[in-house]
Amino acid sequence: MLASHRLLLLAAVPLLAQCGGKAEVVPTPPPAPVRARPALFDRPVAQALRVEPEEDSVLGILESAEMALFREEGMPPWDYREVPFPSGEGGTKTLWHAPATLPIAPGVTWGMSQRRKNWAARKSPPKLADLKPGEFLVDERGIHFVGRKDQKPTVTRPVYETLSTAISTRIAPPLPEPGETLVVWEIEMKGTARRAIPVAAGTDLAWTLSKRDARSRLRFAYGLQAFTATRDDQMVGFVPEALVGATFSLVAQSEEGEVELWSDELGSAEAGVAHAVELNLGGRDLGRSPTLHFRTARAAGSSEHSPHPVWFEPMIRPAKVEEERPNVLLIVLDTLRADRLGCYGYDRPTSPFLDAYAATGVLYEQAWSSAPWTLPSHVSLFTSTYGSEHGAFDGDARLPSEAETVAEVMLDAGYDTAAFTESGYVRADLGLAQGFESFWAHDGDVAGTFAQAKEWIKERRRPYFAFVQTYKVHAPYDPEGQPREKLVRDYDGSLPREVRLSAVPAIRRGKRVAPKDRKYISDLYDAEIRELDIELNMFLQSLDRAGFLDSTLVVITSDHGEEFGEHGEFGHANGLYESLLGVPLILRMPGKFEGGQRVRRPVLGIDVAPTILHAVDLPIPTTWSGRALQEESKLDERPLWVPYRPQESDVMTFAAMRGDLKLIRYPADLRPLDAAGGTALFDLDEDPAETTDLWPDVPDDHERWKRTLESLQGAFPRVYDRETNSTSARVRAQLRQLGYALDDE
Repeated sequence: MLASHRLLLLAAVPLLAQCGGKAEVVPTPPPAPVRARPALFDRPVAQALRVEPEEDSVLGILESAEMALFREEGMPPWDYREVPFPSGEGGTKTLWHAPATLPIAPGVTWGMSQRRKNWAARKSPPKLADLKPGEFLVDERGIHFVGRKDQKPTVTRPVYETLSTAISTRIAPPLPEPGETLVVWEIEMKGTARRAIPVAAGTDLAWTLSKRDARSRLRFAYGLQAFTATRDDQMVGFVPEALVGATFSLVAQSEEGEVELWSDELGSAEAGVAHAVELNLGGRDLGRSPTLHFRTARAAGSSEHSPHPVWFEPMIRPAKVEEERPNVLLIVLDTLRADRLGCYGYDRPTSPFLDAYAATGVLYEQAWSSAPWTLPSHVSLFTSTYGSEHGAFDGDARLPSEAETVAEVMLDAGYDTAAFTESGYVRADLGLAQGFESFWAHDGDVAGTFAQAKEWIKERRRPYFAFVQTYKVHAPYDPEGQPREKLVRDYDGSLPREVRLSAVPAIRRGKRVAPKDRKYISDLYDAEIRELDIELNMFLQSLDRAGFLDSTLVVITSDHGEEFGEHGEFGHANGLYESLLGVPLILRMPGKFEGGQRVRRPVLGIDVAPTILHAVDLPIPTTWSGRALQEESKLDERPLWVPYRPQESDVMTFAAMRGDLKLIRYPADLRPLDAAGGTALFDLDEDPAETTDLWPDVPDDHERWKRTLESLQGAFPRVYDRETNSTSARVRAQLRQLGYALDDE
């Protein structure tokens, strides 16, 4: 773990409070020791080998080519290699050989149905003419798919071909050398969705246990891979039900010998289901300096095409858990700006439930998100660091693995942790799963997201930390029913019922949007908020009636807002106005956050994680820059500023507060429709809508503001190395649906 820089922070604070003086130059402290992570997948392996070596998925050469497997993305699979072999014309043909499975032979037909991200084999495949929306049929001609009602089946030719009647390429990623970490995937099965490692039968993975580990509890899950495994949401495997399975065992090995701690055998009929296990390591004599071995073997009678074993992320948990600790429910309502809620002064009925809920908790009247779009804002939210520290501004960035997240701290303390998101830029492969035992990311609707979270919460027997995120009010806008009838006024323009911002002609051409179109789009957004308010009401009221919120801190906030032409631009990601940074922050907790209090002091998104830990009496990491809102005397220790680098620019932009004055600085060409032209100063007390730029009227203050920003940049420099992710074609399609412009466009 990299070191704190509190001394630098304290040197910068007087500049923002008084805007005078120079920042003290303080040597950077030496790095702090790297802590032992609870997830074994994040630790170097002590051993990784195949006890029973198998043939390397030999490609059989027969007279006619048959399909072996397919990938709907139409691209080479992850970790592929090219395999040349003789073709029928006397030459050679190159095949893609990769970790995937789809046995098929002449006369064999498999039917499949889509269940969210899962795919299930149909015992009685439908006829081609009877395919329903969401169903597949695979035969020698290709993959037949019906996408929607009344659509004829489309046929996809497989990406891969092979001269084999039944080819099974092993779905095991390359094993690391001792001292290295595993290549980890995200796999979803019934019962869990989290980081996992698929292995070939006959694999032995081992980690060294510390003395503390050996006194702790171990939690993990295991299963047989059915149809879908994913890495970056890429579909990679399929096995039929009629095949035999594998055995699993957990062994502690030390100088004194081996001790079997647990074992089980699963048949292929159980494929696709994750089975959870919890063991008390402290209750067994593991010997001196033990290593923990996760072993698999092929069950008796299994064929080479049997389902593949999967280990779901093993976690070292504290031996004792304080059962009385409060629960935490963190809800992020993506793209929700504060000033569109009644409790923040809006005069339209968008949020009756949230208004009433805020009246029973504590509402922060001026809360800033840490960035004007999803990924960097969530990274700051989870790690309590400014954007200048984590640097995760681009779409291919990820949360730095060395950063300590609020979920990791709570996991270390014995909490059950889970995340329920709607994918997009809130995915496990972006590093946001750090500290979550389960991370459910799907591109479904808000009702499904809340239902999934509610089901998990109701099954908890220990204190929990649940993170729930929804894109309900994110574009495209297409509200329905009464919310639309009540909040969308008469409109005689040319925009369609469903509005995608990227498809609005004026926005696409970089022109100003006509006033009546602006009002129509804004009304659609209001109606989306009303729909969200209804769903949030049902979700929280259901949990409350069942008693699951009696001892729970509920935090409701957003990652950023949305612009509707107030300063020329639409959407988000390229500005730091209140319409983008101003988000709701409502906390409710019996005995601590209650009574309808309204707090005027400005607060930041990076303050949320420290506030959560303070509320449940857990230590706050010294590497965090935010402050617990309960400790008002410490809030002045961190400056009120938002450093941000837009994806289209190499130049940092800034928003900073001094009293009621707010400074915005950005490259003039970043927002061509913005009259401010690069630097603007507003008095938020007198001008909350930021319509009157005071910057030209205060030339004597220009140099002081410049020194302030320079000092802050020096006080909060980049702390973590840049880490990147690769985005699958399916996820890229979802991001386009949400209106994000991608690098290849």
